[in-house]
Amino acid sequence: MACSTGRTFQSLLKIPKSIEFCSNFINELVEQRLIENIIDQLILFQIRNEEDKLYSKAGLGNVKHRRRVQDSIKHIRSYQAKSIFLYSCQIRLTQSHLLSIINYLSKYSTIQDDGIIDESTLYLLGAFLYGITLALTIPNDTQTSSSSIITLKHQQFSLQEGLKRISPAVFCFH
Repeated sequence: MACSTGRTFQSLLKIPKSIEFCSNFINELVEQRLIENIIDQLILFQIRNEEDKLYSKAGLGNVKHRRRVQDSIKHIRSYQAKSIFLYSCQIRLTQSHLLSIINYLSKYSTIQDDGIIDESTLYLLGAFLYGITLALTIPNDTQTSSSSIITLKHQQFSLQEGLKRISPAVFCFH
């Protein structure tokens, strides 16, 4: 996100055309469901699933090798979730993004054996909290101030309606 100018960060790029190019590229990716695709990948790319695949093809070695594979998968998942968090800091998440994140958190969040929440879950939780705070407190930049209050109330209502469809155990981590 260091190449895009937004609400929180200043671009590290100095050439306006480069900033515009990067911002347009990021916007195109998000329009093509980047956030939802990352969440889908987090769902599919689970440590146990990948270990099972490697084990079935005799691709898993000794304990040291297994630990490296687990660490690599954790890092990949963490980077995926971190990208959503950084995006949420930079650009306002939509209602569908917020609902995708909360659905993921309710069904797939992981707590390690020692009770520690993994990094990917923490990043997504941070993205959700950041996004929900902005959605409920700051009106869209493109609206006039008189219609902002109405839209803000509508967004609160819409988000509450979306959350009603999710089970009551949403905030309980598995």
